[in-house]
Amino acid sequence: MGGGKWRRTVSATINALKQLRKGFDRFNVILFDNNVDVLFKNGMVSSNEEIIHKAIQHINSIEAGEGTNIHQPLKEGINMIKDDIELLLQTDNERVNNFYLNQIIFITDGDIDKYNEKIYKYLHLKVVQD
Repeated sequence: MGGGKWRRTVSATINALKQLRKGFDRFNVILFDNNVDVLFKNGMVSSNEEIIHKAIQHINSIEAGEGTNIHQPLKEGINMIKDDIELLLQTDNERVNNFYLNQIIFITDGDIDKYNEKIYKYLHLKVVQD
């Protein structure tokens, strides 16, 4: 992915980051092509102006890569949410009760290699069925 497609993807991602509720929403940024780039290495972070600004700067600094290996970033995203919930259960039970939605949002050019086609079909079926 590159050119206008990439710029529109970056713009949409930045817009989504700006919509996060400061002090309540938790997030991380996982960029992927043939490699996986996790912005906040220690897991999910609480949203605030400084953290969101850092995420936007990081996204703006990345160039479009080649390939779309969905498997590893999906696995990392799921584990990150799982670890975050376990941490919150240990430290802030009230927050967990209000922490009602966990999401992984993939923004991609849609070009899925053969290896990942089955994963994509599974995810699509789950979304349609749910």
